[in-house]
Amino acid sequence: MRPILFSFGGIHLYSYGFCIALGVLLSIFLMKRRAAKEGSPGPRKCSICLLWSWCGDFSEPRIFYAVQNFSYYAAEPFKFFAVWEGGLIFYGGAISAFLGLWLTTRKKKWPFWKTLDFLVPYGALTHAFGRSDVF
Repeated sequence: MRPILFSFGGIHLYSYGFCIALGVLLSIFLMKRRAAKEGSPGPRKCSICLLWSWCGDFSEPRIFYAVQNFSYYAAEPFKFFAVWEGGLIFYGGAISAFLGLWLTTRKKKWPFWKTLDFLVPYGALTHAFGRSDVF
C-alpha cells in the first residue's frame, strides 16, 4: 500500500484515511438502504448510533494509546493530535464503539442487541476497507 496517495503543497492524502472514508460512505449508504427497506431500526436511529459509535471509535483509541505512551505525550502534549503518526489502536476503537453504542441505546431506550446486530456488519465493512491493500 502506498502510504500517501498524493500531496498538494504540505497537505497529504493518506491511503489509509481515504480507504476508511470510502468504507464509511459505503457503510452509511448500505445501512440506510437496509434500514429503509426493513423499517427497523430506521435511518435516523442508525445515523445517531453511528455518530456516537464513530466518535468513540476514533477518539478513545488515541486516548488509550496516549496513556500507554504517557511519558512521550507528557513531554510533547500537542503530538496527541498527530493521528497521522499512528496510534489508533483497533481494540481500543472496538471497545469504545461498543460502549458508545451501549450508552446511546440505553439513553434512547432502544433494544441494544437488536441495534448491535444491525450495525456490526457495517463496522466490519468499514474496517475491511481500512485493511485493504488496494493502493
